[in-house]
Amino acid sequence: MKKNGYVLLEMTISLGLFSLILLSAYAMLFNLANSNQILVKNFDKLENIRLAQYFLEQQINCCDKLTIETDKNFTMKSIATYIGDNPNHTFEFKDKTIKFGGTSDNGTAFNNELSQNISDIKINYNEIKKLLYIKIIIEDFPETDFILYLKNKIVFLKPYFS
Repeated sequence: MKKNGYVLLEMTISLGLFSLILLSAYAMLFNLANSNQILVKNFDKLENIRLAQYFLEQQINCCDKLTIETDKNFTMKSIATYIGDNPNHTFEFKDKTIKFGGTSDNGTAFNNELSQNISDIKINYNEIKKLLYIKIIIEDFPETDFILYLKNKIVFLKPYFS
C-alpha cells in the first residue's frame, strides 16, 4: 500500500490547525490582560476621586468656617477650612490635582496630593438655602456631583473678578 505523501499532508494541516488554535488562545489572553489593565487603571482613578470627595466632605462638615475661592468660570481655586478662628486644612485645585495642606506644630506648611487626573471642579454656593454644590469632572467618566448642607457654618465665597 502506497500512501504517496498523505501522512506529510495530514501532518502539515494538523500543525496548521493547532497553530491557529494556539494563536487564537494567545490573542484572547492578550486582550483579557489589556482589558484587565484598563479596568484596574480606571478603578484606581475612581477610587482616588472617591477618597478625595470623602476627605473634602469630612473636613467641610467638621469645620466651623470656610473660605472658597473660585475663578470667573466657578472653577475651584481653593477651599480653606477653620475650626474656630484657627486654620485647619486648605484644599487647592491646580494642574489637574487636588492638593491639601495645613501647618505643622512648628508652623511649617506642607502639601499633599489628594487626587489627580481631574479636568475641573465646579463650585456653587446658595447662601439662602445654605447649600454647597460641588461637581468633579473627570476625563472619560461621568461627572461626580455632591451637595453639602452647611447649616451652622460661616461661608465666605471669593469669586475671581477680572
